[in-house]
Amino acid sequence: MKRCLAVLALCAASAGAQDEAERISRAYDVRFLTSAVEHFKGPNLDLGCSEDSGGGIGVGVFESEANAPITGEFLASAIVTNFDEDSWSDSRNSIEYASGVLYVTQTRENHERISKYLEMLRRRFSRRIVVESDVLLLSPEAFAASGAVPGVLTAAQEKALRDAAADAGKGRLLALLRTVALNGQRVFAADVRDTSYIRDYDVEIAQDAVIADPVAGDLRHGAVLDVLPILANDAATVLMETRFSMARPRGMASFDTGNGVLGAIQFPSRDILRTKTSVVCPVGRTLLLCSGPLESEKGWIAAVLVRPSLSGQTVGDETSSTEKRQLRMFDVSSLTASIRDFPGPRLELGYPAEGESGPSTSFAPPSDEGAGMTPEQLIEAIRSNVAKPSWSNSRNRLWQMGDQIVVVQTPAVLDEIARFLAVAAPARNRLIGVEMTVVSMDDAAWASRRASLSGAAPAGDALRDLLQAALRGDGARVVSSAGGVGLNDQRFHVWAGGDLAWLVDMDVEIAQGASSGDPVVDVMRSGSCLDVRATLAGDGKRLHLELRPSCAVAQAPEEHDTKAPNVGKLQKARMATVDVRAQAYVPDGEWTLAGITTGTAGGKRAHFATLIRARSMEAK
Repeated sequence: MKRCLAVLALCAASAGAQDEAERISRAYDVRFLTSAVEHFKGPNLDLGCSEDSGGGIGVGVFESEANAPITGEFLASAIVTNFDEDSWSDSRNSIEYASGVLYVTQTRENHERISKYLEMLRRRFSRRIVVESDVLLLSPEAFAASGAVPGVLTAAQEKALRDAAADAGKGRLLALLRTVALNGQRVFAADVRDTSYIRDYDVEIAQDAVIADPVAGDLRHGAVLDVLPILANDAATVLMETRFSMARPRGMASFDTGNGVLGAIQFPSRDILRTKTSVVCPVGRTLLLCSGPLESEKGWIAAVLVRPSLSGQTVGDETSSTEKRQLRMFDVSSLTASIRDFPGPRLELGYPAEGESGPSTSFAPPSDEGAGMTPEQLIEAIRSNVAKPSWSNSRNRLWQMGDQIVVVQTPAVLDEIARFLAVAAPARNRLIGVEMTVVSMDDAAWASRRASLSGAAPAGDALRDLLQAALRGDGARVVSSAGGVGLNDQRFHVWAGGDLAWLVDMDVEIAQGASSGDPVVDVMRSGSCLDVRATLAGDGKRLHLELRPSCAVAQAPEEHDTKAPNVGKLQKARMATVDVRAQAYVPDGEWTLAGITTGTAGGKRAHFATLIRARSMEAK
């Protein structure tokens, strides 16, 4: 009994000491947590009508948005939960947030804990994701010898690519781009050059007078890396919504319309390599984002490498709280972020309108391959799989706040939730690299291979033999190729080819005694566009491909004299197109024949085979 009385006396003394402790008021500047983070959209390199140009060719677009990591009110609530929760009912203690500042009145001991907690949050939210991109130009032989395929590269593959680029006989560096982002911030790096030219004329007619008003264009060429990186909760991988585009000038043709009112019009042409996709890459590793040939470089391959890394201080302990229940935030944006579909452009005469894109979800929990996961589903999965009986206690809470899942639980359960999220991450970290090669065969080559290329599933040996013959030029040749990588069940595209402006028509303007043709300039896109949605099958050995690949070979436009009064000359264009719309269920890592069409090449009949290979891999 005496021992119990002594313990009670000691507790009473401690409580009395707490009551008598000096209260200190401090102001904490937390704008680094509550200030809005802007998002930046990279410039547009398209040769055509841009969103903000009123019909101009080659004008870029800039856009910004903003959001904040967390709110000040939530931050105050987190501090109350984590540090001496019972003490806040004392009227002498207080916490308020206003205009980026927390005003806190508490004991010196609790102020020290709060300071450490805010410092931990500062380290967490101030980490920077550095994304670097090297654009290499390599000979087809050097690129093939590296063994590199779209997706995360091995150290040996990366070394082979970089060594080849350092050898003038095998390749060179075309561009180096580097940008830095906060977690979840969209940023870009651009190496862009501008060239002005006369792209059109506006014809003005008044009574019997006609004049042509020159319209200057701004031709942009260079390279742009536009990326939105999202760091996984364990800081091991980065999800990157990526838009890369490169445009390199081929030439600038001058065209005389033959109309006495109009002057000469200039028509630019360019090499293009572009991809829009989402990928996951381990921090510090290198990923082959896309590849494709450049016509003006005699078919050498442009390969785009992307490497994410992390700068800033390590986060350390989540909190120094000693409360039985603590509030902890888990960044789950890499698991719940919507994955956009990116349809490719149509390769055709005239300005191609791209298909509409909408959000899709590709995260598949281990127990349900192929199903998407929303934040609400992820919360329910945590409740069902982690300390299920404990959630009946009203003091344990779980909710979503922006990109964070916020949990109030015991430290042991919080650690278990972190382990559960780490196990769930690999289900989303599945990449599918896809390669496309279009091969043309003359009549003799087709006749000799027709039997082996016919039927439901041509043998892999026959397809590999066709590719080898095309590389040798033995009755077959590679028309074009493209390769890229995306997430499971995402539609993405890679376009490797070119674009050029041409005079497609004349609008006739008439007013009283005067008339004249008004030029209509359009854009022609050619090359190869790999447009695909690849989905993992449940057995892990086969892939389902929703294919929309196309290959277009364009000839230089020919002059055509309309012989119409006051109209002048136009241009006629010719384009041969190989288009495939198909569904395929293919073995992982094996070449597959997607389609065969018959057309012309160099004025002679040719047979075109579209070959596809898809590989799945985990980003680790």
